[in-house]
Amino acid sequence: MHDCIIGMIYHYENTQLVTYGDLVREYESDVDSAVAWGRELTVNSDRYSRQYFYNMAIEEVKRSRLDRMTDKRNNAMQRFEYCPNCGAAINWKALRQSAKEYHAANE
Repeated sequence: MHDCIIGMIYHYENTQLVTYGDLVREYESDVDSAVAWGRELTVNSDRYSRQYFYNMAIEEVKRSRLDRMTDKRNNAMQRFEYCPNCGAAINWKALRQSAKEYHAANE
């Protein structure tokens, strides 16, 4: 199931077909980038600004949470009902639950 293509993400010129595993890897990369970005901004800042920049970086990552990506109302990804490769039906409820469990384990 997790190897099936679940949708298409629009990243300006870089439109791509994605699996659930791709979403997890992209989210983890976004977290690492946001933390590095927050650290870079706070190097020459006072204590108040450091907390502000760190919170701003974390809020940026929360916008791309996996459970939001598996939500029907999200416009960043066109969701498929069936995998275009194998024709298997995609269980969105199970994927959403898996995303919630992922966030609960990693927060």
